[in-house]
Amino acid sequence: MNKSALIISGSSDIASATARLLAEKEYSITLTSRKTQSCKDLVKEISDTSSKNCFLIPLDIRDFDSFDNFFSNLKESPDLVLFCPGKMESDELISSKNRGHFSQEINDIVATNFSGPIIFLSKLKDYLVNSDKKASIIILSSVAGDRGRLKNPFYGSSKAGLSSFSSSIRQELGKSKISVITVKLGFVRTKMTNHLNLPKFITSSPEQIAKIIYQAHKKKKNVVYSKFWFSIMTIVKLIPEFIFKRMNF
Repeated sequence: MNKSALIISGSSDIASATARLLAEKEYSITLTSRKTQSCKDLVKEISDTSSKNCFLIPLDIRDFDSFDNFFSNLKESPDLVLFCPGKMESDELISSKNRGHFSQEINDIVATNFSGPIIFLSKLKDYLVNSDKKASIIILSSVAGDRGRLKNPFYGSSKAGLSSFSSSIRQELGKSKISVITVKLGFVRTKMTNHLNLPKFITSSPEQIAKIIYQAHKKKKNVVYSKFWFSIMTIVKLIPEFIFKRMNF
């Protein structure tokens, strides 16, 4: 049986690793990217090494008005959708004592991590329901959304909103053929984090995350965490607020 995957924001390291893994598993792949040039090498690699097709479609998750046209032009209803747009704060924003002056960057973070995604996912949900096909929607969120922190307030709060929305549509689709899986990532070595000094013991590679994503899809999980992060965040969430507000991490 032909299997197909739609990967939103295909230029990310995690998306690329997952696309390669799914191609090995005999999925045809459709990648989207705001900057399609960044995905062309990956499309060629998959096309050259796999018997399955690999397509590339332009999509800016911040451009809400383009979503209807995107779905009307989609070639086939996918068996698996991996949704992985993400944007973190710049060092300048984090270190500033006047964060409100960065309103454009903050707006871009929220549009990339939350407002664009929830509009797109709402339309995706309707599209998959109307196709009457068994499918998985896998949404990459972050442990940063489990509790607000000083060092990533806008990224963390927007990912918290995305995790909450994922839970909402998982409940809505609970009796349907569609599984909604939230993957909460801890530290991952990617282009987005290459300027950070991450502890190796609790940091995953994109390839490790790709395997987590694929297993979550096969087992129809609800919420999964990357490397040790379920235990870590369980402890973090138990810290009383009067202590937590004095911490700096």
